[in-house]
Amino acid sequence: MFCAVACAALLVHLYQIAAIPNGIHVDEMGMGYDAWCLAHFGVDRYLKEYPVYLMNFGGGQSALYAYLCIPFVKWFGLSAVAVRLPGILLYMVSLFCGAGIFMLDTDDRARCKALAGMVMMTVFPAFIMLFRIGMDCNLMLAMSVIFLYLMARAVKVQRTAAFAAAGMAGGVLLYTYVISYVVMPIFMVLMLLYLVAIRHIRIKHLMIFGLVLAVLAAPLIAVQVINMFDLPEFQVGPFTITRLFQYRSGEIGLGHLSIQSVKDALMSIFLFDGLRYNTLIPFGTVYYISLPFIGIGFVKCMRDFAGSIREKVFCHRALYPLWLLVLFAVGCCMEANTNRLNAALAAAPVLAVEGIWEAMSWIRDIRTRRIAKLVTAGAYLICFGVFCIYYFGGTYAKDTSKMAYFDYPLDEAVAYVEADAKCSAQTTYISAINQTYIYYLGATHLSPYEYHQDNAFDREDPLIYSKWTAGHGRYRFGMPGQLEWDANYIVDHNNTASSSLLRESGFTEHPLEHYSVYTFELASFEQLEPDTDVELVWNAGVNAQNQMTPIQSTQLVNDVECVVLVGWGYDLKYMQPWDSVSLRLGSERYYAEPVQREDIAKQLGNEALLESGLLFILPKAAFDGQTSAELMLMDFDNKAYAMERVEILYETCN
Repeated sequence: MFCAVACAALLVHLYQIAAIPNGIHVDEMGMGYDAWCLAHFGVDRYLKEYPVYLMNFGGGQSALYAYLCIPFVKWFGLSAVAVRLPGILLYMVSLFCGAGIFMLDTDDRARCKALAGMVMMTVFPAFIMLFRIGMDCNLMLAMSVIFLYLMARAVKVQRTAAFAAAGMAGGVLLYTYVISYVVMPIFMVLMLLYLVAIRHIRIKHLMIFGLVLAVLAAPLIAVQVINMFDLPEFQVGPFTITRLFQYRSGEIGLGHLSIQSVKDALMSIFLFDGLRYNTLIPFGTVYYISLPFIGIGFVKCMRDFAGSIREKVFCHRALYPLWLLVLFAVGCCMEANTNRLNAALAAAPVLAVEGIWEAMSWIRDIRTRRIAKLVTAGAYLICFGVFCIYYFGGTYAKDTSKMAYFDYPLDEAVAYVEADAKCSAQTTYISAINQTYIYYLGATHLSPYEYHQDNAFDREDPLIYSKWTAGHGRYRFGMPGQLEWDANYIVDHNNTASSSLLRESGFTEHPLEHYSVYTFELASFEQLEPDTDVELVWNAGVNAQNQMTPIQSTQLVNDVECVVLVGWGYDLKYMQPWDSVSLRLGSERYYAEPVQREDIAKQLGNEALLESGLLFILPKAAFDGQTSAELMLMDFDNKAYAMERVEILYETCN
C-alpha cells in the first residue's frame, strides 16, 4: 500500500510536467540558467563563483534549488522538465518523512495513520501544484516536512547521530527560502523552551545540533551582514558570499501587521491566494473538507502538548501546531501568498489525519464508524478525482493559457531566426516578456562569459542592470519605440497589440507554437518617386543639393561627438507624415526621432502633419570612410516607400 501511494504520488507529479503549468515561471528560468552556468562554468550569470545566495534579478534567490538542479541541466539540458525534477524528487523524500512521523508512535494505529498521511500529501492540491513548479521557495515545504520528522525522531530516540541529522536538515532548510531565516530561530526557541519544560534535553545533544546548524547557517549570516552594512563581497574557498544590489530587508516586519495581513495569511495557508499557479479557488490548498479535520487535529495536538508538559514526556505531535503558529505569525507580518507561506502546509497532513482519527473516535457504534470512514475516504477520492480531471484534463491549461510571471521558452523562435540567412543578419526584436534576457539566454545556452563580454556589467553600479538586460549581439529585448522595417520581430501570441501593428505595417507573419516571427518584404510595397511623391526639407545638416557635411553638424550629445540632422517631410502622394525615416551608413541603419512641427501643420493647414518633424542624432564615428548614405522613407499605412541617396562630403569628415 505504501508503494502504491508513492507510485501514485510520483505519477501525479510527473504527468505532463513540461506542459502543466503553461510556460515556465521567470524565477524558474532564472534559477535554471544559473544552474546551467554553474554546471558548465562554475559561476552564475553574474560570474560569481558558487554563490551561497543567488542574485537572480537583483533581489536575491535561495541557492539550494539551483545546486540540486545542476546534474539535471548538465545531463538533460536547460528545459522545464530538468528544472522541475529536483523539486519532485525532494518531495518524494518528504513523502516518506511525512509518513514516518506517525511511525514514531507505538500503538496499533501508527501504520494506518502513516498511510493516511502519505495519501494526504499525495492528494492535497497545494502539494501537487507547488511541486510542479521549479521555484526555490517551494523547496521549503519539502524540507520542513523532512526537518520536523528528523527533529521529532532525534528527541524521541535521544541519539547523537539523530541530532546531527536534525541539525543538518535545519541548516539545509535555511537554503530553501529567505523566510526560514525568521521562522527557524523562533521555532527553535519555542522548541528549546518546550524541551526544558519537560526536562527532556541533554547539553551534548543540544551542542551537536547547534554546531551542525551553525556551520551551515554561517555563510548565510555572512550574506546578511555584508548586505546590511554595505560591505564588499568575498569568497570562502570556492564559495562567494554574495552582495546584492537590491537588499529586500523590509519585506518582513511588524509594520506590515494589520487585519488585512492576518486575513491574507489565513487564506494563503488554508484557502487560496490570487495566483493560479499556486492555488485554485474551487479546491483550496487542502480541499475544503479538510478544514474541520485540521481544526480538530490542531485542538487535539495542542491538548496533547499541554498534557505532555504536565506529565514531563515528549509528544512529537506538539511540533506541528507550533510550526504552523510560527509560520502564521510571520505571514501576518508580510505580504502573504501560498508559495511564500508554503512551509505552513507541512503541518496540514498531520493535523488532518489526527483530526480524522479524533472525529472517528467520537462515534461509538463500530458499524457507523466504519461507514463514516468509508464516506470520508470516498469524499477525498471524489475531490482528488475532480481536481485531476480539471487540472490534467485540459481545462486548467485553457483557463490559464497566460499566467502572471509565466512565459514560454524562446527556443523555437530563436532557432527559426538563426536558421534563416537573411533573418540572422538583421536585428531581431523580442517583444517584452518577463525579464526577456533570461529567456533569450536560456534559449541560446550562451556562455555567461560571452554575454558579459558584449554586455559590460558593473556589479558596483545597479543602474547598469537596465542596460545589461537590453540586448545582445543583433538581438534587442523589447519592442523599439519606432518600428524598424529592416528588422525581425519575435512576438508571443498573447501580444495582440504588437502582432496587429506588425501585420498592418506590411510584415509577414511566420507562426510557431507559442511565438510568431515577423519579417518584412520590401517588394510588396509601392515605390514612390522622390521628385514627385516626396516632400522633404532639411533645416540643418543637409544642404539643398542633398549633400551632408558632418563636420559642420557635429555636436556633443551626452559627452559623445554626434552629427545632428534636423528637417521635416511627408508623403506627398498620400498627404501624411512618414511612419519611419532612416539613414543607412555602411552596414548600420539609424532611425530618425519623430518631432512635432506645429509650424508646418499650421502653415499647410493640415493637423495630420503635426508629427512630420525629423531629428537624427548619429554617432560621428559612423561616417568614417562613407561617401554616401541611403535615405529610406516608409509609409506603412499606405504600403509605400521612397528611397534616395545623400552625398557625404567625405573630405570634411576628418
